Amino acid sequence: MAPPSPLHRPALGPVPILPGAGYAFFPQWQPLRLIDNFRPRTPGNRDPGAHGAHAHHLDRRQNHEPIKRNPSTAPPQPERFVYIVDDDEAVRDSLRWLLEGSSFNVRTFHSAESFLNAYTPGHFAVLILDVRMGGMSGIELHDELLRQRYDLPLIFMTGHGDVGMAVARMKLGAVDFLEKPFDDKQLISTVENAFSQARVKQNDAQRREQRQELLARLTPREQQVLELIAAGRLNKQIAGDLNISIKTVEAHRANIMDKFEVRTMADLMRRFLGSSPD
Repeated sequence: MAPPSPLHRPALGPVPILPGAGYAFFPQWQPLRLIDNFRPRTPGNRDPGAHGAHAHHLDRRQNHEPIKRNPSTAPPQPERFVYIVDDDEAVRDSLRWLLEGSSFNVRTFHSAESFLNAYTPGHFAVLILDVRMGGMSGIELHDELLRQRYDLPLIFMTGHGDVGMAVARMKLGAVDFLEKPFDDKQLISTVENAFSQARVKQNDAQRREQRQELLARLTPREQQVLELIAAGRLNKQIAGDLNISIKTVEAHRANIMDKFEVRTMADLMRRFLGSSPD
């Protein structure tokens, strides 16, 4: 019998084996189609087998279907911390379970004093605290945070509705008041809203910082000229406002554009005004 051609592969055919054992299937030879997606096995390229979780991927490969990939192109979001201050352990544990189930990083504190001792500014965070607690109250904690200039979004919880107190605290920067008992969805929605407000404040602070960095490159006179340019004043008008010559205004304008590393007035305004808070 002639040896099989390399362009052939085994097919299954019945061949008798031991007496009484019936039939078994052993390789026979049939033509191999060149379009098959054939890959030789190597130690680093073994067939995982068509069972379990591998079966779906193996079937896709045999049918020549591309495996879809969805790489994430969105920038990573900062980790979101929620601080809970309440002297009721059951409330702390319940809120922690609920918020951790919504992917928040939760820290709990049994008193306002313990929170102040542990708090370190810098995290992207929201504070939830009870109004009435033993020792320092939630209102007193809020006042202390304001005194230390900690700009932390704050949600009050209270079992005693007090509209006047709620209005006064929200004027001082509190995000919301939740009256116990409150709905789980209401809490999650309020926390998400607090983080949205925190993100706006964070972006505004970054723009103010960028603005100061840009202005620090300029001399006091160049800053004056830039402010007038941004106000829509023409060179002749700026010269009259500052009691300088038009050529001096033009020189200042050129220096400003060099220091801001822009080539057109549109780019200058985009960079300068884009760094200003809305």
